[in-house]
Amino acid sequence: MDGESRKARFAACLEDDSANASGDVPITDPPIHPATRLVLWLLFLIAAQCMSGAMLACAFPLFLFFGRVALTRGLLLAWRARWLLLSVFAVLAWSVAGTPLWNSAASPTFEGVREAWRHSGRLFLILVSVGVFLEKTPMPDLMTASQTLFRPLEGFYVVRKALVRLMLTLRYAEDLPRPKNWRSLFDLPAPDVLDPVVIRSFPLRGADRLLISLGVFLLAAAFYFK
Repeated sequence: MDGESRKARFAACLEDDSANASGDVPITDPPIHPATRLVLWLLFLIAAQCMSGAMLACAFPLFLFFGRVALTRGLLLAWRARWLLLSVFAVLAWSVAGTPLWNSAASPTFEGVREAWRHSGRLFLILVSVGVFLEKTPMPDLMTASQTLFRPLEGFYVVRKALVRLMLTLRYAEDLPRPKNWRSLFDLPAPDVLDPVVIRSFPLRGADRLLISLGVFLLAAAFYFK
């Protein structure tokens, strides 16, 4: 089966699943639309760029409310990027001009360490939030959120084709076995058959629109008082 055939077959999963509503299994809508969760998460990533000091420290305990499993996945993702975090810290600590921490030519500056803690803390916060979000968001919900957000542009062929490609990538990433190292990725066979995935399609409700509006307002306030 070639790539175009797989895309065409997978595109059928993007249609409204209202036909399933007549089945024997009742379908209930989640309290918060997956698109709302995705938008709020993206707004949080943007708001993280405004955090520093006490605000940044107070943001980390929020992840405790998502459970131990989700927090563990977020911390594991941050641990895998430890060399990136250390590199960001070292570059900023030793490259920003200012007052040396001790009397030595190789000493980092006070201003550099402060900037290093701020930017590495933001990056650490983003990495943990990515892990928590992926743990708490099943792949079908993520597909539903993407379809809902792109729905106003689905009339354009390029947008719909890009959406199908995104769905294929997410579906392949879900079934991809955990590699031992990055070199083993080149030896993985391409999947010939994809199991069908039912993507629910339902509009945003009033509560979802209110949550998104509140998130945008808080983000604007964060940038204003930065």
